[in-house]
Amino acid sequence: MLDVLAELSAQAAQIRSEKSRNALLVSKIRSHCLNAGPASDAPGGEGERSGESGIPPAMVQLASHFSRLAEPGRSALALYYVDLFPAGEIANLLHLDLERLGEKLGEARAALRAVAPPAASSEPAGAGSGSSGSGSES
Repeated sequence: MLDVLAELSAQAAQIRSEKSRNALLVSKIRSHCLNAGPASDAPGGEGERSGESGIPPAMVQLASHFSRLAEPGRSALALYYVDLFPAGEIANLLHLDLERLGEKLGEARAALRAVAPPAASSEPAGAGSGSSGSGSES
């Protein structure tokens, strides 16, 4: 990875637009990661390190599942969540049209939901007991 960043350092200095530099960076890193292949689940991997790092095991497990998502869904979801690019630019970076990008995002999300532990409800206590149906008080 360091060799990719060193190569980019010279190229990035010649690009004036921050948006274009970000696109180049994403493209090069993604290409490097695709060529490197999937991460292994060998002993001593994420699961054993989670206790040492203070990261909750469920989060480590989710990251592990995320890393094993199929391409281009994994890259699409990662780029979408980091919020550096609008959907149209993500589609261009991944060589997809917008409809296909939407399909890949949906597939990747569904794959994560299938393996993710159930999350606690994000609805605040008392939500849903709003003012509907309440009459005026006198």
